[in-house]
Amino acid sequence: MDAGLLRDSQNAMRHDRMLKYNLDGRILQDVLSPEAGGLFVAFVHGKKYNGKEILAIDPHGAPP
Repeated sequence: MDAGLLRDSQNAMRHDRMLKYNLDGRILQDVLSPEAGGLFVAFVHGKKYNGKEILAIDPHGAPP
């Protein structure tokens, strides 16, 4: 995995006013829970996307 991409995604979640979401905390919730969490988040990059597309599936409710 490219550490730069991970750092970019963390910075986007922490500092972008449109994406402000505690993803680290949400992942920790699944890790510490005795039941399966089901969180899935993908940052989509490609020729047809500007790198700001996010696909999020969260049974606890994904942010808008």
